[in-house]
Amino acid sequence: MNTGDKILAILPHSIAGRLIVSSMADGFLSLGFQVDVFDELFGSDFKGAFEKENYKYLTSYDFCAINLKRKNGIEAKTLNFFGDEIQDPHSGEGWNLFYEDLKDNSNLSYIWDKELFDNENNPNMTYLPHFVNTDIYKKLDTEKKYDVMFMGRLDTDFRLNNFKRILDEIPSLAFYCIERHYQDALNRLDDAHKPLLKKAYKGFIDNEPDMARAINEAKIVINFNAQGVSSLNYRAIQTMACETLHISDERGDGTKYFGKNYISFKNLDEMFKKIYYYLKNKEESIIITKNIRQIIETNFSHRAGAEAMMKFANSKDF
Repeated sequence: MNTGDKILAILPHSIAGRLIVSSMADGFLSLGFQVDVFDELFGSDFKGAFEKENYKYLTSYDFCAINLKRKNGIEAKTLNFFGDEIQDPHSGEGWNLFYEDLKDNSNLSYIWDKELFDNENNPNMTYLPHFVNTDIYKKLDTEKKYDVMFMGRLDTDFRLNNFKRILDEIPSLAFYCIERHYQDALNRLDDAHKPLLKKAYKGFIDNEPDMARAINEAKIVINFNAQGVSSLNYRAIQTMACETLHISDERGDGTKYFGKNYISFKNLDEMFKKIYYYLKNKEESIIITKNIRQIIETNFSHRAGAEAMMKFANSKDF
C-alpha cells in the first residue's frame, strides 16, 4: 500500500460497523490516501460506484467488503476489520460461507481479539485492537447529565436480569440502543421495570460526533464485552478517548495496555461498589481518565490504527 492509493470505505448496515469504518477511513485520510465512502444503507449501485473510480482497495467491517466483492464480481484487494467473532452470525451475512475467502491473498483481515485470530493457518490475518478518531472522541465542554451510561443490546435473559438491578440502583442513567432492541427489552420486562427503562432510554446513535457527545454527558460508562476472550470492544476505546471513566468486565487487554488505570469488575456487586466509589471520588477519576487519554492518543488513534493496517499490508506486499 502506498499513500495516494484510492480506497473505497464501505459503511455497513451495522451501527457499530459504521462508526468503526468511519474511524478507519479517517485514519487512511490522515496518512494521505484518497478515500471515498459508499453507504450500504443509501447506495444501491455498488458496482457502478466502484468502477467509476477503479479503486485499488476496499475496506470495511467484518465480511461486508468480501460480500459485496463476491456479489458484484469485482476484482479488488480488501482490508477487513473484524470487531465480531469471525465464525459467528454476529459477523453478518455470509459468515458461514466466506471464511475460506479470508485465506485468499487478495483479502487481509485484522482481528480485534488476539485469542481469536488464526495466523498459523491463515497468514493473511493479524491482531489489531480497536482504534478511534481521537479528533472526534475527546473531552468536550459538555455538562455531565447522567451518573452512568450503558449502550448495547439486552438480548439475553442474563443481560436483561442484570440490567434490572442497574435500573433499580442507578436513578441517573442513560441507556442507548437501536429502537427494535429497546422494544424487545421493554416487552420482556416486568411491569415494575418498564417505566424505569422508558425513563433511561435516550434513543440510538449512528454517528461519531453524537456518540462522543453522549459519552461526555456521562460521569461513568459501564461496559460488558459481549464477544471475544481478551479483547476490549469499541465502546471501551471510545469512552477512554473521551476522558470519561470506563468501568468494565475483566479483560486481559485492559490490564495489558492501561495497567492500574483499567477499572474492572468480576461481578455486579463489585461493579456497583466501584461506581459508587468513583462517583464520590471525582478527582481520582479525573487522574485515571487523563492517564488513559495519553495512551489512547499514542496507540489507539485513527492514525495509529491505519498505520498498523498499512504496515501489515506492506509486509504481505499487498
